[in-house]
Amino acid sequence: MSIIGLYEDTGESPAAQPYFAAGAQMAIDEINEAGGIGGQEVTYERIAAGLAADAAVQSTLQAIDKAPTAMIGLVSSGQVIAAAPEKRMAEIPAILFSGAPQAFLDYEGEGGVGNEWVFILRPRNTSIAAQQVAFVNDEFAPSKVALLCVNNPFGTASCDVMEAELEALGIEVTTRETNEFDATDMTAQVLAIQNGDPDLILDVNFPNRITVFGNQLIENGLAIPHVAGASAGFAFLSGNLSDDARDLLYGVEDCLPTLQNEEWAAKYEDQFAALPNYAAAETYDAVYIIKDAIERAGSTEGRAVRNALAETDYEGICTTYQADAGNGLHHGAVIVNYVDGQINIVKELSF
Repeated sequence: MSIIGLYEDTGESPAAQPYFAAGAQMAIDEINEAGGIGGQEVTYERIAAGLAADAAVQSTLQAIDKAPTAMIGLVSSGQVIAAAPEKRMAEIPAILFSGAPQAFLDYEGEGGVGNEWVFILRPRNTSIAAQQVAFVNDEFAPSKVALLCVNNPFGTASCDVMEAELEALGIEVTTRETNEFDATDMTAQVLAIQNGDPDLILDVNFPNRITVFGNQLIENGLAIPHVAGASAGFAFLSGNLSDDARDLLYGVEDCLPTLQNEEWAAKYEDQFAALPNYAAAETYDAVYIIKDAIERAGSTEGRAVRNALAETDYEGICTTYQADAGNGLHHGAVIVNYVDGQINIVKELSF
């Protein structure tokens, strides 16, 4: 039996992170050292899948050609939406690391790409966006908020929800700026936001962009709360944020293993000489969820594994995963900050 992972590792692109590859490898090694699945060793291969849509499609086709038992990844909304037709036709069970609403089986809007073979290991982006607005309203009571949205389906869908929620609360959206996923200078966005004189910023972006933007906010004298999503944790762990930018940053983590599962986090740190984040924990969990599904199915046949995944109720490192009608498996998150270089849970969320 075989599992293929579709995500990058450190150095494979400017956006690449080490956590997906490390978490999966840790789980694969443990499973094989314990005798595999049903007495069979698991063959594992990782295929680097870049964030660009065409790169994601090519990586997905390469994985499908190898006819694995299951796939884990892709990791971003743009990748998932672009590669959805191939995943649907392949009829190979897949667990994705993107909460794009269009990827869920029960999505009823335009552009839905969900199908019965695809399961989502992350909370829905739009649910998180709505709760981010509720949080900033309760925590800061702002009268004016600026939005920064990466120019892809993830940024557009999340910022659409945020804008509607802010307007319903009577909070003025001073500006809605966009950036490309590979932008290296955010000065124009910083200055445009600064001209609107907001009380805080809601930022829907990828890790490197959050780092650049956060630092440039401080460099331009805009020291206000900077509320981002799951990528904030990657930015913090990179060590590239200035102290002032770090202390004003908030993030939304799917889980925080260093506080919520300290024993596992210590094992990860011993193996990789780095602290884990939610991505490491979820990728580790994804491998074990596939193992659990194969064992419950008593088979590696695709349809049998897929049906078992649809009945998932698995206690993992990150959370207890339970399949819903949209093939969503994850139903919680935590809002955190990074004051004085410490990760602190500010609020727990459930969906």
